[in-house]
Amino acid sequence: MFTTVCSAAVYGLQAYLVRVEVDLAGGLPSFQLVGSLGSEVKESRERVSVAMKNSGFQIPPAHITVNLAPAGRRKDGTAFDLPIAVGLLRDMELVPEEALQDTLFLGELGLNGEIKKVKGVLPIVQEAAKSVPACGRVIRKARERGIPVFFVNRIYRRNGSDVEFTRYDSWLGGNRYLAPNSTGALSIEVPAEFTPQKGDYTIIKPRFSAFFQTELDLILRRLGVKTVILTGTTTPNCIRPSCYDGLSLDYNILIIEDCCSSNTAEIQRVNMEDMARVGAVITDSDTFCTDVFAVADFAGEIQRRVQQDETAPE
Repeated sequence: MFTTVCSAAVYGLQAYLVRVEVDLAGGLPSFQLVGSLGSEVKESRERVSVAMKNSGFQIPPAHITVNLAPAGRRKDGTAFDLPIAVGLLRDMELVPEEALQDTLFLGELGLNGEIKKVKGVLPIVQEAAKSVPACGRVIRKARERGIPVFFVNRIYRRNGSDVEFTRYDSWLGGNRYLAPNSTGALSIEVPAEFTPQKGDYTIIKPRFSAFFQTELDLILRRLGVKTVILTGTTTPNCIRPSCYDGLSLDYNILIIEDCCSSNTAEIQRVNMEDMARVGAVITDSDTFCTDVFAVADFAGEIQRRVQQDETAPE
């Protein structure tokens, strides 16, 4: 019997999906793990076997093959213990197929069957979840003040023709995530706080920056907007490219730090410092939501000074 379980890993700063394929077949008893694996992943065979035995599940004598796809990316860590065990339980018909749908499995297994925390992917989800309430307050305050609200999202075509080549394998291994009309985990569904209301704008971006090959700049100029307020996740992949592009287009950039998230606190800190260094204004949601908060038009001031300068441009 063959089962596919959805999991994930981190490469550098980027999380990507891993397809854990578990095949339980007849033949000489064996347990093989393949797919460009680090030593900790290879040790999953022993942890999973003992954990399942001590939890009351006896793995049948069979030829077991576990493939972690995409094979071209190295996998490290202990987070694949749980999805491997779940795949085996499904092959043994002890877990219903519905339990695997719209669910991503991560976790190290103790020899007693206990599920332990893992590093890498969960912090991304946890930090993003923490930012949701703050983002909700900022969005509501922006609407109260008459500030245009833009929801900038990623949606990939189902055939993958618009997926970045660096993400294609992980996208394919993740059941073609972020597809149109998709629901559940790794879909285009968003928290209730991020549901567009009448008067809001929705933009689909093809790459990391909200400005790259989108109509955002055109609409902002038509509306007379001079300051762009950035919130969202992740900070290195989406907020930072949008910040740099916005500054390059002569917008004042305001970033609400607790409405953004990164893989780790250190990554968040370094990115915020870099963006502040190039001219972005960094604040928090509490400060933004105060009645006296305002953003200076730095770009406009420079424009006026340049217009008054009579020096020949050469």
